[in-house]
Amino acid sequence: MVEEVPAKENSFDVSYPTTTQEQSKVFLDFDAATRRDRVTMLTQAFSKEVDLTTAETTASLQQRIAKAKGRAKIELEQELAGLTRFQVIKQRTPGGLFNRIKQTYFDNYLSATMDQRIQAELGVINNDTDYDAYTTEQKLIGATKTANYKSIAYAKIVDNFKTLAE
Repeated sequence: MVEEVPAKENSFDVSYPTTTQEQSKVFLDFDAATRRDRVTMLTQAFSKEVDLTTAETTASLQQRIAKAKGRAKIELEQELAGLTRFQVIKQRTPGGLFNRIKQTYFDNYLSATMDQRIQAELGVINNDTDYDAYTTEQKLIGATKTANYKSIAYAKIVDNFKTLAE
């Protein structure tokens, strides 16, 4: 007999918590300070993602208000007036927001070729006036080292994403 998974009562229920093996892997892959830094980075990214999603929802509601008339317009205005971060999180679910973070920040970077990563890092370096004193070759070496470091770090984060995000 197959056991049915009970329906979630709300969007904050966690279906499958991390296992002991997943938690042990995080402890092996990251020292305490690095683990804390990665969790903090994900927390900050989550907050930024909630802000971005709130802004997108607000813009969408404003467009719908502009097109709506009568009772529908009043309802949309009330929805916009009562829009909170908590409502956005509940609507999009924490898991959905974290998946968007994973895809935007990490999967896109890791799916790029190494040359694309180096060019992206070189662009960051070239746009920073603090690096004007360095030669083009030094900047390229720095971009290559940064791309290599980020590739390894991001791969570890993706491998342990579920546990770090909890």
